[in-house]
Amino acid sequence: MGPILHFQPYPDRDSVAIGYAGVYSTFLLHAKRIGKELGVDPLAILLELGRRQAVAGQEDWILRVALELKEKEAGPSRTRERP
Repeated sequence: MGPILHFQPYPDRDSVAIGYAGVYSTFLLHAKRIGKELGVDPLAILLELGRRQAVAGQEDWILRVALELKEKEAGPSRTRERP
C-alpha cells in the first residue's frame, strides 16, 4: 500500500464530524474556511448540510447555510420603523 497511499489515514475530529453529519469530505475545508470568516461553527454547518441531504456539487449551499445559521444566531432581525 505504500506506493498507493502516501499517508496513513486516521480518524480525527474532522473525519468523525463529516461522517456523523453524513456529508462529503469535500465540504469540510469549505465549511472550515467560511465558518472562520463568518464566526459560525463549521460542525453546525456540516450538520445542517447533512440534514438537508446535500450532495457533491452543492458546495454553494455551504455559504448559504452559514449565513442562515449566523442570522439565526443573531436573533430576529429588527426592522426600522418609519415615522
